[in-house]
Amino acid sequence: MSRYGQYGEIASNVVRNFLSSRNSTSNPAEEWNLVAKVINHSPFKTENDCPKRAFLGLCAIGLVKGICPGPYTESVNNKTYVNEAVRLLKTNPALANIGTTSKLWTRVLDSLGIAYKKHNQQMNVVLELWERKYIIL
Repeated sequence: MSRYGQYGEIASNVVRNFLSSRNSTSNPAEEWNLVAKVINHSPFKTENDCPKRAFLGLCAIGLVKGICPGPYTESVNNKTYVNEAVRLLKTNPALANIGTTSKLWTRVLDSLGIAYKKHNQQMNVVLELWERKYIIL
């Protein structure tokens, strides 16, 4: 299991499939669903849409290696959160080592001027891809 949990693991496996061009669909959303089924046979544990939308947001804006930008998600909020997280990490890479995904989430919210919103695993996806160098700098 990834240090960033099942959602980080799903995200990195999707990217790995795209980069290797084997067993991957041409759609990151479909690939996410396929990988999620393999990693966790319990659909309940992979139903959380926020990590998937965060991943698709990164893909949509062209920040994920091996995946062309495209209209993969309609989730404006998650796309905004992950874009800001990557911007913050590019500005200060040490943020990747601040301890927890919740701390990065707090920095994102502060930067966006959002008082409070519950973290729902979006930063797990960002940090997993960042650590594996799957984010386009």
